[in-house]
Amino acid sequence: MPARVADRFYLFASGFLVCQPLVITAARDAFLTKRVGDVLLPMGVVALSTLAGSTNFPDLYAWAETANLSPIATTLIGLALMAGPVGKCAQFPLHLWLDEAMEAPGPASVLRNSLVVSCGAYLLIKMQPILTMSRL
Repeated sequence: MPARVADRFYLFASGFLVCQPLVITAARDAFLTKRVGDVLLPMGVVALSTLAGSTNFPDLYAWAETANLSPIATTLIGLALMAGPVGKCAQFPLHLWLDEAMEAPGPASVLRNSLVVSCGAYLLIKMQPILTMSRL
């Protein structure tokens, strides 16, 4: 008997969410935007750690002052390192899905999303000495 109640609730909840087109487009946009960050951030970190030999911020700061890389390499690494937090943490210009996803925000989702956006901004600020190597 309890399994039938759970099945009915699931069917009701999933049918309710499917009937809201704004929620469907927001979920799709969020999924695609976050996949951009999922792919590009590890690519940038692997390229940077291979070139610098470390992933510690003080070591990266010292390396960034003395590194002599081609402009194309620094631009690609900078774009990859910026696209990660921008895509994953809903920073400008990839923030458009956030207001659609928050159709009826609860206190927990507002707190979570504000922390995620703040962490993305913190990561961009923390990587500033590395990003200044790029000519963008």
